[in-house]
Amino acid sequence: MSSGPPGRHTSKGARATGRPGAHDTMATPGEGPLMDAHRDDRPGAAPLSFLGRRVPPAFRARVVTIGPGGALAYEAAAWADALVIVERGALELACADGGSVHLTGGDVLWLAGLPVLALRNPGHEPVVLTAVSRHPRPGA
Repeated sequence: MSSGPPGRHTSKGARATGRPGAHDTMATPGEGPLMDAHRDDRPGAAPLSFLGRRVPPAFRARVVTIGPGGALAYEAAAWADALVIVERGALELACADGGSVHLTGGDVLWLAGLPVLALRNPGHEPVVLTAVSRHPRPGA
């Protein structure tokens, strides 16, 4: 498994499939394109978090937990229109080119249109993600 600083795209990394250790809960009814991950490293800056917060009625928040060593196959429709926050833990995105991106708590990313194969947890603690997206419009 490759390693690197958060948000760093590396050229090493196995491709993962399946979803062992993944749990998905609904909260309501640089190199390459993967460098879109963001972290506010200013001194005293609090990381963005939606855990325990309500989102406006036009939005929904989904909490996804991936257990230690677990993986979640990337399905574009499940992440469409979602701003994703790494709430805690370590997340590795396995990419179609064989590379990977490493993210940690406080990182923010957008997966739509990116060549991601799987979301993996390389750590020993669960990784918790919050995906915030708009509710689908009626008739859309």
